[in-house]
Amino acid sequence: MAKPYVDEYGKFSMPVLVNSMDDVPDDFKEAYRVHPKYPDRFILNDEGRELKAWYEGERDRLSTEIERLSTGHAKAKRDRETVERSLAAEIAKAGIKPGLQEGVAALLQQRNKFVVQASDDGSGAVVIATSAYGGFPVERVVASFLESDDGVGYRQKRSAPTAGKFTQRINRLRD
Repeated sequence: MAKPYVDEYGKFSMPVLVNSMDDVPDDFKEAYRVHPKYPDRFILNDEGRELKAWYEGERDRLSTEIERLSTGHAKAKRDRETVERSLAAEIAKAGIKPGLQEGVAALLQQRNKFVVQASDDGSGAVVIATSAYGGFPVERVVASFLESDDGVGYRQKRSAPTAGKFTQRINRLRD
């Protein structure tokens, strides 16, 4: 049998009027007195009303805080996904070896703090790496990494044109 006077959180809801003290948890029995008009029922006393008001206020405050944190968490998750997509696209475009792209993204995220800002033209979001020297776009961070000594091993080797293509180009120039 379900317990009477229980709210959606499974807590005693402290109704103003109860039919039996058996339905009231021991911790709340002092908050009730016999109803003056109906001696077989019990009503909240002044302290019980204050306790109920405090509980409802605290519950509302906590619900608001939970909603605020959930909204912040959702924004942080969207921002993190935006940073990851932006990094992945720039890393792929920069020619980093495919098997190493995830590692480079993790390394760059470890070394830099990325923030997502609204674009100036309002068309979406822009990812910026912040540092003591200011903010830099993701493509500049990736390029700087590849130009550094740390980035040497992540670059793709450029392949030389085949002899046939080179010879064909020389022959075209002669004609």
